[in-house]
Amino acid sequence: MHETNDSFIAQIGHLPKGVNPPSVNLIHFSGPHLGLALKVGIITGILALTEGIAVGRTFASLKNYQVDGNKEMIALGLMNIVGSCASCFVTTGSFLDLL
Repeated sequence: MHETNDSFIAQIGHLPKGVNPPSVNLIHFSGPHLGLALKVGIITGILALTEGIAVGRTFASLKNYQVDGNKEMIALGLMNIVGSCASCFVTTGSFLDLL
C-alpha cells in the first residue's frame, strides 16, 4: 500500500503478458445453483444479443450498409463461448463498426 494525499492505493504487482491459460477444466455443471445460473444466463444472453443487433443496425443505418442479425448473433455467441474457455471478458455489441 502506498499513501498518496490521504488515500491508499493498493498495488497488485506484476501482471504477466500474453494470452490467458485455458480454463475449460474449471467449468463445472453441477451444484445447487445450476438452475438459477442457467436461467440468468439465458435471459442475459438474449438481452445482450438484442443489444448487439440494435447497436449494429444503428451504425449500419448511419453508414448506409446492411447488417444480418443472424450472422451477428452467431458471431457474438461463438466469441463468448470461445472466450469463456480462456477466462476472457464477455463481449457484447457491434462496437467494431465504430472504426
